[in-house]
Amino acid sequence: VVTPFGINLSEYYPPARPLPKIPFVIGTVKKLDPLYGVDTLIRAFATLRGLLPTHALLLKIAGDGPQKSYLLDLVRELGISAQVEFVGCLPQDQVPNFLRSLHIFGCLSRSESFGVAALEAQACGVPVVASNVGGLPEVLKDNHTGYLVPEGDYQSAAKSMYNLFMNRDLRARISGEACRFVTSNYSWEMTARHLERIYTKAVEKG
Repeated sequence: VVTPFGINLSEYYPPARPLPKIPFVIGTVKKLDPLYGVDTLIRAFATLRGLLPTHALLLKIAGDGPQKSYLLDLVRELGISAQVEFVGCLPQDQVPNFLRSLHIFGCLSRSESFGVAALEAQACGVPVVASNVGGLPEVLKDNHTGYLVPEGDYQSAAKSMYNLFMNRDLRARISGEACRFVTSNYSWEMTARHLERIYTKAVEKG
């Protein structure tokens, strides 16, 4: 029996007002470690910049870790330093507001056990572009709450981001589906009731 992580929907919820159109913000909250594919996200963003050279795009990366120096060098090498912001580690109580500031959440990990960050982003109404690895396909419904792409395929990730950028109605639909998906399946209340049923059955059998 699997009891999933729950999301505190009193903290993770969509913004009260539509986000400004400019800049268009893509972001992530991840440890800066090769495992989490932040370099893939940076390459996807650079590819998107090439597709949309006249538009104001911003990549915000929250987190710290052993790969930071490499990622800073990669950003400079790709010529996108002015469009990438490393915000460092965020206290947990600041994460919901950070997520609500994003138009797209990137989760391009090389491996992922479950995908809590992807669920938190969806609870905030943010479409997610994620790698099709580990537990991510369980917590993201492809073409409904976001997009799944092959691991390491930054060009496919950029294409998915481009589609979301170009179609505001698509973003709105996915945002709504993402919120409903988390509310229906991963709220604290639902996971608590699920755990309670497991204990009740165990006691009855005992």
